[in-house]
Amino acid sequence: MDFIILSPQVLSSLITQIHNSPERKVVVSIESIMPPKFTDYLLRVINSNRFSNERFRYRYILENPVTKKGMYEILRQQLSRTNTERFPCFQTIRLTDTFQGNVELDMECNDLFFWACKDTTAKFIYTFPDGRQETLVFSYYSCFGLEFHVTGLQNKFAIMFSHSRPSKCFVQRRKNET
Repeated sequence: MDFIILSPQVLSSLITQIHNSPERKVVVSIESIMPPKFTDYLLRVINSNRFSNERFRYRYILENPVTKKGMYEILRQQLSRTNTERFPCFQTIRLTDTFQGNVELDMECNDLFFWACKDTTAKFIYTFPDGRQETLVFSYYSCFGLEFHVTGLQNKFAIMFSHSRPSKCFVQRRKNET
């Protein structure tokens, strides 16, 4: 059960960039969704707790201390485990280095997730592990009809959205199933 670094602000920024993309294939600069000061803060938290708290171990990150590149891999791993109902949010998600030395997320969204991000009437609600909720705000945001709920309960990460119609959808991050 890893510490979740996918914060409401990071998720809001990512959804906004997907919303503004004309295609399901999206390339996002990590620094555009996760500001450097936030990244530095998270690195200090992860590295100072890495061996004293199991939630900060990230067994797939072998480097010690964790660097920005390792942190970006944690973000990629957490995003890659998000699912919409039974389908992944992303068909592919990779880290790529640019010629300028930046790191980008190169991803292709699943249809359902892509069109959910395109919905300008969406209301996204992020639920923290302790039950507190935060409404995500977007520049295109307007509050009609469709509701999204993002939940981060220990090792579960979920985005739930439902229309006023009976259909419902859930997006979840789950442990790797082996």
